[in-house]
Amino acid sequence: MKIGISIYSYGGDLHCRKMTVHDCIKHAASVGCDGVELISDQHFPDWPHTSPVVFKEMRKFIEDLGIRVSCFSTYLLYALRYNRPQTREEVVQEALKQITLASLLGAEFIRPIHLADTKQDLIAIMKECVPALQDNNIKWVQEVHSPFPPDYFNEVLDAVNSPLVRLLPDFSLWQTQGMPSEYSSMDVSTFEQLMPYVAYCHGKAHVFNEKGEEPNTPYQKLIQILKNHKYTGYVTAEYEGWMMRETDSKQIVKTHTDLIKKYVK
Repeated sequence: MKIGISIYSYGGDLHCRKMTVHDCIKHAASVGCDGVELISDQHFPDWPHTSPVVFKEMRKFIEDLGIRVSCFSTYLLYALRYNRPQTREEVVQEALKQITLASLLGAEFIRPIHLADTKQDLIAIMKECVPALQDNNIKWVQEVHSPFPPDYFNEVLDAVNSPLVRLLPDFSLWQTQGMPSEYSSMDVSTFEQLMPYVAYCHGKAHVFNEKGEEPNTPYQKLIQILKNHKYTGYVTAEYEGWMMRETDSKQIVKTHTDLIKKYVK
């Protein structure tokens, strides 16, 4: 099993300009992780018109630290124009562009968030992207996040029927408390049912107690299910508490990473 860190976890210090994206990546490498997750519009200048050169330079910077880009997280939006929504073909073209950029980063996964009008629309978009995923050796991971039920996208993955389109469950699905109106408190047995689809996980956290545990999220039980299924993918630390309180990003990320490592071992 691999340990990842989402640079989103440093959001408080990034938004206050106490740290740069490069500072965050250096710190992530120093606490011991296998890969970092980057978000298109938060971590790349001039998005969506960022030069491909920036992606190549970012890849070199990260790989020189002895780690890699685990996932490139992006958004596929319909509402980009003032006078009409994006057409399906325009969304597909944007997805194909993002897959190419993920390849420039050396990313193993791409996570495009897309609020499609219907599941059939999402299925059609994914199917059109499968050849590009294959050409670039990248998997599309569809994030399932509270308040959606854990199996919300299973029928989508079944319809696409490709090993290159898999699931990214966010641990918020099993939190007893998290962001207001954004937690589900599902029974952990529902995680077991997802395992045939799972290729990447977000280890969500909002708070830590004095023992370094996230008291609202059953990390030990969730990671044990991954171990039982001989899961070899990423559990990526994604701390969101900075949206609710001021935090020391470096200390929080280390605490979070240590928590994941404790149960992965």
